[in-house]
Amino acid sequence: MLGRLAEVAGDYSEASRWHREGLRIAENLGLWTDASTRWSELGRIALLTQNYALAEQHHERGRLLALEQGDKPAQEFAEVGPALGARRQGRLDDAEKYLRTRLEWNHRFDADNGTALLSGRTRLRRRTARARREGHEVAQRRSGSSRPHG
Repeated sequence: MLGRLAEVAGDYSEASRWHREGLRIAENLGLWTDASTRWSELGRIALLTQNYALAEQHHERGRLLALEQGDKPAQEFAEVGPALGARRQGRLDDAEKYLRTRLEWNHRFDADNGTALLSGRTRLRRRTARARREGHEVAQRRSGSSRPHG
């Protein structure tokens, strides 16, 4: 809880410190589901600080622990991290691939968790396509108006 509060306040080093402490305690007590969540929390902090490689490593550790424990919500939490990282890096196809699996799982349980993330991807694609069209139209107008009239 303290890690999340520090994260919300934007104090990522403090958030990381609290999540590491929670991870240490969870591992010492053999609370592997909680340890999975702590790894994913650390992944999110790495993501927020743009350390994408570390974020993927932490999320993967969280995902593997969740798989070992059969904890689907913890697995989902861990798998959304790399999707968000890919999206932040402009790797939209990778982000969609990660999120598509989550969306299918959510639909089986009438959950809408992944829908907002995927619809955001769709909106981004539409905006990108519109910007390309508009840029192409501007370029055509400029090339047409810069030709000598003859």
